[in-house]
Amino acid sequence: MTKAKAEIRHTKRRCQERYGIKLSKEDCTKLAEQIRLNKAIFLERQSNRVTIWEITLPDGQKARAAYDKHRKNIITVLPSKDSWSQRVLYGSVQ
Repeated sequence: MTKAKAEIRHTKRRCQERYGIKLSKEDCTKLAEQIRLNKAIFLERQSNRVTIWEITLPDGQKARAAYDKHRKNIITVLPSKDSWSQRVLYGSVQ
């Protein structure tokens, strides 16, 4: 499996896990297009290769996503800030 395919697979799994949305490969491509066409909101740069963006999922929810500029793929869909604060408040973050 190539790195690009692994990134897409990871994105699909994390979107299902964190937002309850089952993405197709085409959905992942459309989400990455939001970033490439500057229709997403830039949030921060993590490295020369990885940036964090706010994207709109197929159901209209907003989500943060890490984008790989070399492979032009979304690497992962990050947990919502609400779910992160819940994990910190209730002790599941170690």
